[in-house]
Amino acid sequence: MDIFEPWPSIELLTPCLYTVTEKLDGSNLCLSITDGEFRAFTRQGNNAFDAIPILKKHQELFTPVRNAFERELQKSPLDSVLPNFGKKVVGLNIYGEFLNFLNMKRIKYCPPKAALFKIFGASVVFSEGEGKRSSYRLLFPEVEKLLEGLGLKDSYLVPVQERHVSISEIFSRRDFCINSAYGNARVEGWVFHPESPGARTYKLKTPEFFERLASQKKRETNGKTSELAELYDSFFTESRAFSVKSKFGSITAANLGEAVGAFLRDVREEASKTNPELVYFFYTDEAFRINQKAFVLMNRFKEEA
Repeated sequence: MDIFEPWPSIELLTPCLYTVTEKLDGSNLCLSITDGEFRAFTRQGNNAFDAIPILKKHQELFTPVRNAFERELQKSPLDSVLPNFGKKVVGLNIYGEFLNFLNMKRIKYCPPKAALFKIFGASVVFSEGEGKRSSYRLLFPEVEKLLEGLGLKDSYLVPVQERHVSISEIFSRRDFCINSAYGNARVEGWVFHPESPGARTYKLKTPEFFERLASQKKRETNGKTSELAELYDSFFTESRAFSVKSKFGSITAANLGEAVGAFLRDVREEASKTNPELVYFFYTDEAFRINQKAFVLMNRFKEEA
């Protein structure tokens, strides 16, 4: 099952028109309704309710989405949105961002103790017979039309800024809206969704919130640690710790160890994707020493009993 595609390089942008949405800083989720079974996955393909404990407090947020899509699957699914593929539809995957008050220091997406789920994509799962499956990823205009037909657009669609933006505009323009749809704040960035098949989605961050890849960071070594150690250490940031905290809701003595483990898994996943040379470094003594910073960072958020 397709969960999330990696963000491509800007060089891979395809000449077509794009819809521009605000980039939200939350937790990626995939809600899957396949063969009558409802499940929620993280970007890594893990059970979202286990990986992000605070989701259990907001399960009612997903109920309208689940009910609407389950009703649609019981009918002649998606005929009004998709061409007739002549295949049996057995499921849907809904992609979105889970946002809560703890998600973001800079942008408060909702009041304390509240949460949002904003949808930016969907795919249809088909049965090909003999146990084989295939899927079709909806274009953003199709997602928007689908949510509108299900009565979910106003509450669940990610904020749309512009439509029909050309690839030349993406490269040349500097006047995309910088105001977030959520309060008096500047956007973190923009997401460009292709309006034609065969292209991929691309994101662009504003200078204020741009996160440089660790491979692009030029840090002077002090002669006592290796370049790989310096590179690995650059992933241990307070912003990453804050992101992990937002998934737990609160850090206590009881879940501190679990939070540290989640922090290290997040570091290793991103480091493996952007810097494959670090894969074997994870198991060295230098890495073990650096890993202790995860405890220090997460411990700063621990709440006293």
